[in-house]
Amino acid sequence: MQIKTHSYVSLEATPEGEAPDVSFGGAKTQKSNSVMALMDMLVKDLEKEIQEAEHDEKTANKDYQELLSDAQESKAANTKSITDKTKSKADLETAKEEEKTKKIMADDKLANVQGYIADLHQSCDFIAANFEIRREARTSEQEALSNAKSVLSGASFSL
Repeated sequence: MQIKTHSYVSLEATPEGEAPDVSFGGAKTQKSNSVMALMDMLVKDLEKEIQEAEHDEKTANKDYQELLSDAQESKAANTKSITDKTKSKADLETAKEEEKTKKIMADDKLANVQGYIADLHQSCDFIAANFEIRREARTSEQEALSNAKSVLSGASFSL
């Protein structure tokens, strides 16, 4: 069993910032001063750590705000890029449809021209194939007209 002795702690008034004198049974001890100094040192270390933590928190908050701002700017730029590319795509699709229509019209014109060329070629082939026959017919017609003229110039008509 332990025997407990009665002792009392007296705190003497001290100037601010200093550790109060703690006396047990009216006597100061070296141990009490070293404990108080250790407590003061711990308090100061904790205050430093709190200040560092607050500074780190402010820095992290600032970095976070900058990150959010950069992300919003990046998102806005990407949204604008998507919008621009969508508009460009729509314009290109419209141009593509117009070009398809023009190609269809050009193909129709080409088919018409090729048909006309085929008709002309057929006519030319007919003319080339029948050229000699037609020349002989024309020559014989000119001779017949010449004969008719000479007959008519010597003949008298009476009615």
